[in-house]
Amino acid sequence: MKIKRLSFKNINSLKGEWQLNFDQEPFLSNGLFAITGPTGAGKTTILDAICLALYHETPRLAISKSQNEVMTRNTAECAAEVEFEVQGKGYRASWSQRRAKNSTQGNLQEMKVELAEVVSGQILASQVKLKKQLVAEITGLDFSRFRKSMLLSQGEFAAFLNAPANDRAELLEELTGTEIYGQISQAVFESHNLAKAELDKLRAKADGVNLLSDEQRTEIVSEQTRVESLVIDLSQQQVSLQQQKQWREQLEKAQIGVTEAQSRLTNAEQDTASQQPELERLEKSEPAEALRLPFTHLTQANTKLAELEQNQQALQASVASAQMAVADNQLKLQSSQTQLDASKQQNKAQETLINEQIIPLDNECAQLTKEQLQFKSQRHQQNSELQTTHQNLAALTKTAETAKDTVNACQAYQQQHAQDAQLSTRLPLWQSQIQQCNQQQANVESLQQQVITNQQSLQQSLTAQQQLANNVAVNAEREQSVKEAANKALQQVSNLLAGDDLADLEQAFSQQSRLQGIVDQLPSLQQRYLTESQEFEGNQASIAGLQQQLADINVEITVKRDLFKAKKNELNDVQRLLVQEQKIASLEQLRSQLEPGQACQLCGSTAHPLVEEYQHIADSQAVQRKTQLELDLKQIEADGGELKGLLVEANTKLEHFNRRNATLQPQLTSLIEQWQDYTQQLNANLMITDSTNSQAFIQQQGLQLTQLSQRIQALKTANTQLQHAQQALTEFDKNSAELQHQIELVNRDVKATEGTEQKLTQEMQQQTLVLTELQHALTNSVRELGLTLPEWSQLDHWLVQCQQALQTWEQQAQLLQSANEQSVAAESQLTPLREQLAKLELAITQTLETLSSLSENLTAKQQQRQQLFGQRSVADARQTMQQQLAAVEQAHQACSTQGHALSNQLHAQQGELATLQQGLTQQQQESRDCLAAWQQALATSPFATEAEFNQALLPAEEKQRLLVLKSQLTANLTRCQALFEQASERLLTLEQTPLTELDIVTIVTKLDEITAQLNQGLQRQGELKQRLADDAARSADLASFYQQIKTCEADYDDKAYLHSLIGSKDGSKFRRFAQGLTLDHLVTLANQQLNRLHSRYQLQRKLASGSEALALQVVDTWLADAVRDTKTLSGGESFLVSLALALGLSDLVSHKTSIDSLFLDEGFGTLDAETLDIALDALDNLNASGKMIGVISHVEALKERIPVQVKVNKGSGLGLSSFTVVS
Repeated sequence: MKIKRLSFKNINSLKGEWQLNFDQEPFLSNGLFAITGPTGAGKTTILDAICLALYHETPRLAISKSQNEVMTRNTAECAAEVEFEVQGKGYRASWSQRRAKNSTQGNLQEMKVELAEVVSGQILASQVKLKKQLVAEITGLDFSRFRKSMLLSQGEFAAFLNAPANDRAELLEELTGTEIYGQISQAVFESHNLAKAELDKLRAKADGVNLLSDEQRTEIVSEQTRVESLVIDLSQQQVSLQQQKQWREQLEKAQIGVTEAQSRLTNAEQDTASQQPELERLEKSEPAEALRLPFTHLTQANTKLAELEQNQQALQASVASAQMAVADNQLKLQSSQTQLDASKQQNKAQETLINEQIIPLDNECAQLTKEQLQFKSQRHQQNSELQTTHQNLAALTKTAETAKDTVNACQAYQQQHAQDAQLSTRLPLWQSQIQQCNQQQANVESLQQQVITNQQSLQQSLTAQQQLANNVAVNAEREQSVKEAANKALQQVSNLLAGDDLADLEQAFSQQSRLQGIVDQLPSLQQRYLTESQEFEGNQASIAGLQQQLADINVEITVKRDLFKAKKNELNDVQRLLVQEQKIASLEQLRSQLEPGQACQLCGSTAHPLVEEYQHIADSQAVQRKTQLELDLKQIEADGGELKGLLVEANTKLEHFNRRNATLQPQLTSLIEQWQDYTQQLNANLMITDSTNSQAFIQQQGLQLTQLSQRIQALKTANTQLQHAQQALTEFDKNSAELQHQIELVNRDVKATEGTEQKLTQEMQQQTLVLTELQHALTNSVRELGLTLPEWSQLDHWLVQCQQALQTWEQQAQLLQSANEQSVAAESQLTPLREQLAKLELAITQTLETLSSLSENLTAKQQQRQQLFGQRSVADARQTMQQQLAAVEQAHQACSTQGHALSNQLHAQQGELATLQQGLTQQQQESRDCLAAWQQALATSPFATEAEFNQALLPAEEKQRLLVLKSQLTANLTRCQALFEQASERLLTLEQTPLTELDIVTIVTKLDEITAQLNQGLQRQGELKQRLADDAARSADLASFYQQIKTCEADYDDKAYLHSLIGSKDGSKFRRFAQGLTLDHLVTLANQQLNRLHSRYQLQRKLASGSEALALQVVDTWLADAVRDTKTLSGGESFLVSLALALGLSDLVSHKTSIDSLFLDEGFGTLDAETLDIALDALDNLNASGKMIGVISHVEALKERIPVQVKVNKGSGLGLSSFTVVS
């Protein structure tokens, strides 16, 4: 992975936008560069920007929506973008965050991130989590590995170099991710225990399986054959008895049906007799029906005549009103014409005034107003220029005075602090000397701490000796206590077993649990059977009722069909009679010409005996009969349609119930078989209809299962306690051996610690002498400037004061130069401003005089227009006059239009009145004709007066009711007769085919006995079948157990071998081995780097066991491969070894990506000149290997050795910085 380009905005002290392109000069030809600058300037900020762009966080701070400490103060946004290359392919990663409304006080918004390809521009991710995942996948580095492979910190790895062995093991896991090996070790341990437990469980199950003997199996098969033969015989007897029961029930229903049909027939005959008076009324109304038509014609003609006479009177009144309205309209039309002429004359006079006087005056006023506005604008502009000139003059005067005061103050400060000018050359030297003193002081304190730590370690070792001795005694006491607990647990297990075996109890519990599953299904099975059997019996009753209803409907349909045929035949006879009457009626004209003694024109006869009879023929009764018969046929058709609908509905219901029972029958049979199967498995004699005994049996089974479960659980608990006690005894044995081993180790540690304390004391005295010499040199250098060195604890604060004094001196010098320049510039600008001020005041006076003249002229013109036209505008006056004229013209036109409309309306009403009078005359004639026809018909009828006719004539609704009543009575009587005949036939059929002589009670008793015997046989048959099935299942289970045991034994052997190699409960067995391999790999990589950096030193693992196996040693090849402890290395040596470790670890944690860019965040301030040269030579060697290396430091010696530098400069005040690239 190689960083190609970096750009960022508003990060920490670097405010604004900044960019570094490592793919261009001078970085392209110089792979080694330095990032230099004073402390706190913002050198590490450049590396923070790289981390933000890639991983949205920095090594020092985390970023979120509620926290962002990297954003520059008083800014509202920050961003970072990096272009990097992996395996020749370029990517661009960016990150940004802003505040709400771009305000520096706004709330932080969500981060915006993006990862894209450089060449194609394709965006790969724009979500925070997805982008971090993709960056880690592409580069092979998450943020932790990135910090340890590309951003190297010498101090951090020096801690790793000098860390104790146990701490180094944890660091190795954290840095390289080798904690997985401890998890593997624990997983192997757990897998071994699980495999062993599974194997023991399978063996126990196999031992608990019991099979039937050959004699038992033969006996069961023989009994099963006998039971099956008995069940077949009982089933045949049950079917026969069920058929006899059904025949007896049908016979009783048929007898009841005959009785009910006889009763319905009697009721129908009585109903017909009771309605005879109503039927007689219907017959008497027939003559009156023949006169209904002429009477209706007369009534309608009289009603229409009255309506026409009423309309004539209303129309005559309307014509008179219309004539008066026409006269009024003529007067209004003359008045509106006069108003129209006056409005036109007024409009003409106003238009003359506007054109000749008002419009010229308005034009002059507008021109004067325009000139007035121009001069007012000019005056406003001149006033603004005058105000601006006054302000500039005052500001320049104040600036000149301020500049002079600043010059005097700066000169006074430089005279008082002349010695501060030398701080720019002395301060870097003092800082270097103080850093050396601090480092030396840290070395002394480190040695003192090591002495204290060594003494504490010695004391801890002595304490550990005493503690281990105490532990041996405590371990012995606890072991005795655990032995007693083991004996107690063994006795408890024996009591709970009570002569049984745990495998037998578990087998019994397994069998009981399986049976309990069957028991749990019994309630729902029984409830389902009871529900469906009740539904089946209800459906059977419904089917019987529907069959009876269908028979009744079929009888009624037959009756209706016969009645329809009779009425149809009668209608055909009436129609033929009607045709004959119509022929006779067609000869009416010829009959009217017959005279006594004169020959007939058709037959020539001179005798006409029937002529008087023909003349008295009224409307034929055939027409009335035809109408009545047609009504009867329609009623019969309607009744037939209703019966057909009832027939379809009944058939549909019957089919539904039959289908439902056809479905329920096998379901009920299946439920009974399933119940019998379950009860046979449970070895229980339970009837599916007996809810009480079934519930008691279910509760008893649950209680037995609970008691057995409690006993097994108690036994397992006791076994567990026994196993724990036995394991504890084993652990105590191991602990005793471990304690003896620890006592030996502690004794060796005491001797080693005493020798180390003597060496540390000598080295501390040497380092203290060096520190005293450094402090003396620093004190002499400070005194040369007349300053006094403060207490050593106040040195940092004193350095800050010196830096502030130097900054203040430089600021005062810059301020003095700037103030002199400001004073000269202000004096040169004051004279032109005073001249410009005089010119502006003169121009303003001339503008005011012109404005006064224009105002007087404009006022005179406005007064003249006011006298002539007031405040009205020309357009408004014209519009008002036009509107008035248009209103008058519109009123005149409306009046004229209304006159035409009234005239037209009058003519139309007059024509309508003439037409109405003609219709009235015709209607009067029609009414006279209808009256004559009615009087003639009444004279020929059996009624003497119109009142007698009205009394005999039935209303249409009453007649229809009586017709329907007659039809219903006839149909009901016919239907009841047919039903009685059908019921009699059904009863006769059943009596002719008898199935038994037994009564229904005897049949039911025998059927119940046979059913009970059959159920017992089926139950026994199920029990035998289940016993054979259980034995076969146990046999198959046993074979399966043996196969599983074989497989588990092979798996257990493999896991046991693996457990003996790497398995342990805490994971330490394989973890320590993997940590050793990882450390060996790291040492190899670090030695490769040391060969390039400085070939004198090599690293190696300490040859020891236990925790010391992870200790490191340094081999000095220049001193015959002398082996040294890492704690004895000097600052420069420690830097080289730590750098090699850092580079080696960088190679170790970068799984799949080569690291082509390194950034070393190390100040180099603790190194002397010689070691610094060695370190820089090492960096040159790294640069020669093709890596781009960036070094962060403020040491001046780097400027000479590293030509390409990114110089970070602190600004004056505000805490802001900037940087430049120099080469």
